[in-house]
Amino acid sequence: DAPSPQQLAQMVGLSRASLERRMKRAIGRSIHGEQLRVRIAGATRLLTESDLPIRDVATAAGFGSVQYMSTVIKRHFGLTPAQLRGTRDRRRG
Repeated sequence: DAPSPQQLAQMVGLSRASLERRMKRAIGRSIHGEQLRVRIAGATRLLTESDLPIRDVATAAGFGSVQYMSTVIKRHFGLTPAQLRGTRDRRRG
């Protein structure tokens, strides 16, 4: 499980608001936005480079549920996880 934004702030000795401002300035994303980016990247890698079941991909990438991962992947790529996985299969074929 990823640490919460508050836990991250405590780890680096800043208030959450200060850490949010610094992250936004440094990378252009909020703490949550960066955590989501990392989850999406992990899920994408697993979907396109492994044969793990989609529910296992969701767990390994840090999503709380397959439904949430599916929603995020669909919003990000315009494809469901299964369709995204299919792009790998078409490239190999």
